[in-house]
Amino acid sequence: MNAARAFMAVSLGLLLAPESMQMVAWAAPAADLRVLRTGGAVQLLLDGMGPNAEVRIGQKGMGLEVEITTSKEVQLANGIRQLALPEVGFASVVLEGSGNRFVLSVAPVQGRQVPTPVVSDDGLSLRLSFAAQQLPQRVSGSYDLRTPGQVPVA
Repeated sequence: MNAARAFMAVSLGLLLAPESMQMVAWAAPAADLRVLRTGGAVQLLLDGMGPNAEVRIGQKGMGLEVEITTSKEVQLANGIRQLALPEVGFASVVLEGSGNRFVLSVAPVQGRQVPTPVVSDDGLSLRLSFAAQQLPQRVSGSYDLRTPGQVPVA
């Protein structure tokens, strides 16, 4: 750093670090909520919650409240995560928290109750598996749309 630059920085009230000093910024690992829908189940994947997380599941009315304490500090990617899965009976799914304490709230659609999930851990993510209705079978066919008439509706 040359003397003129140092003088200007001091006169402006700026503090300049020597060029040889290196700065390292550490960010907390990111956590996120994903949904995996398979034939007879829906899985809520809590990515980044890591191994050895402590999970407490409690009923909250007809819904569930899952308290998660992780073994390391993590931050939610993009803040509070919220979604709805009415086709499987979840009016809302909300994941909030920071550091090593998080709460996942699952509220049911009207007239339904959220079942207790099976909890598993793969070392990177927590997996909450809920039984769900089978996915509808997809039907395909070929229709000649160049001729007048109606296309059959299943």
